[in-house]
Amino acid sequence: VELTATDGSGNSSTCTSEVTVEDNIDPEIHCPENVQVSIPIEESEVFVELDPALVWDNCGITTVTNNYNSGGENASDWYTLGTTVVEFIAEDSIGNFSVCELSITVVQDTSIQGDVLISGFFQTWAGVPVNQVAVYFSGDVDTLFYSQIDGFYSVELPFGLSGSVSPAKDTHWIDGVSTIDLILIQRHILQLQLFDSPYKFIAADANNDGVISTFDLVLLQGLILGNIDKIDGNASWRFLPAEFEFQNPDNPLVESWPEFIFYESLEEDLLSEDWVAVKTGDVSGDAGLSGSRLSDRKIPIKLKDLSKGSDGQHLLKASLGRSVSISGFQLEFWYDTESVNEIEVLHSHSMLPGFSKDNWFIETQKGLIRIVWYQPVPFEISTDDVLFYIKLGMNEIQHKIGQQVQFRKNGSLWVSRAYKNVSDIPLSLHVSFDAQVQEMESLNAQLYPNPSFDETSLSFHLPGDKTVQILIFDTAGNLIWMKPYVGKRGENSLLISSRDFPSGMYLLNIVTDEGFQTVEFVKY
Repeated sequence: VELTATDGSGNSSTCTSEVTVEDNIDPEIHCPENVQVSIPIEESEVFVELDPALVWDNCGITTVTNNYNSGGENASDWYTLGTTVVEFIAEDSIGNFSVCELSITVVQDTSIQGDVLISGFFQTWAGVPVNQVAVYFSGDVDTLFYSQIDGFYSVELPFGLSGSVSPAKDTHWIDGVSTIDLILIQRHILQLQLFDSPYKFIAADANNDGVISTFDLVLLQGLILGNIDKIDGNASWRFLPAEFEFQNPDNPLVESWPEFIFYESLEEDLLSEDWVAVKTGDVSGDAGLSGSRLSDRKIPIKLKDLSKGSDGQHLLKASLGRSVSISGFQLEFWYDTESVNEIEVLHSHSMLPGFSKDNWFIETQKGLIRIVWYQPVPFEISTDDVLFYIKLGMNEIQHKIGQQVQFRKNGSLWVSRAYKNVSDIPLSLHVSFDAQVQEMESLNAQLYPNPSFDETSLSFHLPGDKTVQILIFDTAGNLIWMKPYVGKRGENSLLISSRDFPSGMYLLNIVTDEGFQTVEFVKY
């Protein structure tokens, strides 16, 4: 520091002096109060939330550290049983420092209880895990959790809680439901093969009315065909505690079974609370499987175009490529909605027992045809038998319709397949489209009288014994009448009643495997 003295005449003198400032004062530090924490007897550590240490210094604090963690003035952390001494150090820039200590004591208290764990698995009676089951706990507290991909579930609940666990899953109604289930249920109804598990009874009771009947078959068939997407009065899945025992396993529908578990004051872990999942409609045990095995053996189905297609109308005959004995099938076709303006499955001349309008469904917006048929016992079908007809109306004349109508092996709801015996692996289906048959004058088809009033006689010649199709169309291409006819080698005749036909001109087609012939006739 420089000092200057000046008199009245302006004379001055100067001197210098050195001033030194020293910080000899330690920082001030104040630790939080000592802490004692009690934990349940089954635990050995606890997270302790601490207030930070308070520090002050006349020249400013440089660092604050503790010997337990890297939190500086805050030592909040996990602490184990016993007493832990935490030392805090506050240091200024000169090196002055102060120290304080904090004791954290963790003790076990038998009067304090922790959470209780409930866990288990959801599996079908066939052993398939079921995921995404919504599990509701309702009682002193309400909570919702879900089963995992392997069917496992777990939940932690406060000690002493009371309440019930109720599983639910009401999605994917078609999962595991196929034609084989219809066959098995029908065999049970007819007492050809009774169910060997009480869970199959529950699965077969589709509408949950306590009775297994043909109405359940109707509902499940509608589900498979896709004209319904759920069944009122029931859920897609039902769940029963695995430890539940039926009083009468051979007739479980006459008794009540629990679909929840009630817990009175949870006081210990319950690690084996398993459930049996029952998929409505699935008595074969397929539900939850990512895919099902199909036999390498294929059943060929032929679609033959029986019409000339010159007016945009086509009639496809479905038959087998070889004789086979089967109990049922399910198959799906796609058709081009832009090319096809009319489509219908004709069932009245099918050789399949019981085949009717209830065995097929057309989803017009998606352009899908689903066809299902089944019997309780295998039925022998020959290559000449008509499975069904598909009638098509096209916007434009198409001589080959293989692009407009296609077989779907992997359908929108299920895999197309056939079933021989209920114990066999399902059979693959292969569909081929035969080209249009050619016109054959050698059939020498004639109608007499022509014109006619109420009936006319058809005569034609065949080179050998075979089944032919006789079809009558009006001039607009609409199919009016059809009949399969078992013909003999040589001359054949058939009396056709036209009494119910409106007056006008008609086209009669005789169709064989080799070709066809068309005869015009008039009805007065």
